[in-house]
Amino acid sequence: ALNIGETDTDAVIEGEAVITNARDVTLSASSKNDMQTFAGGGSAGATAVTPVVAITVSNNDTRAILEGLTDDTSGDPQAMSLTRNLSASASHSGLVEGMAEGDTKSGETGVGISLALTIGTDDVLATTNRDLNAGGSIAFNARSAGANRAEAKASVAGGDGTAASANDGDNQGGG
Repeated sequence: ALNIGETDTDAVIEGEAVITNARDVTLSASSKNDMQTFAGGGSAGATAVTPVVAITVSNNDTRAILEGLTDDTSGDPQAMSLTRNLSASASHSGLVEGMAEGDTKSGETGVGISLALTIGTDDVLATTNRDLNAGGSIAFNARSAGANRAEAKASVAGGDGTAASANDGDNQGGG
């Protein structure tokens, strides 16, 4: 099983956007993503092989950004002015899980292989690319909470119940 998730959550004031007569400006980007992948398989027979693979890839980007502002004539950076407060926040929480489970029943030879691979990447950013002037507070907050988990189980049962013995008749402890 293959499960790939890509999420972008953005709150952006685009580059060169001019804001006038603003009192308070708030940018807020928030995301919550949970992803689970399960792969299961089994086989039976005199000779049985059970390969099971679960791959989970999650990439989450959550951003609150004030892009650049420049003067139209000189190209110099231009400040954004507010009479009160600016708040830019980005937060993400997520869980990424992968589980692979295989069950092999064999009369003689059995092989069970299970692989669970979980890759979780979470990027959270609150930033500015422009100069700011505010009569009140300016706050940038970024928060990320995530958990990644992978679990793989493989089992093999069966085989000949007769103990192995050497040509000399001594019990060798096999079977």
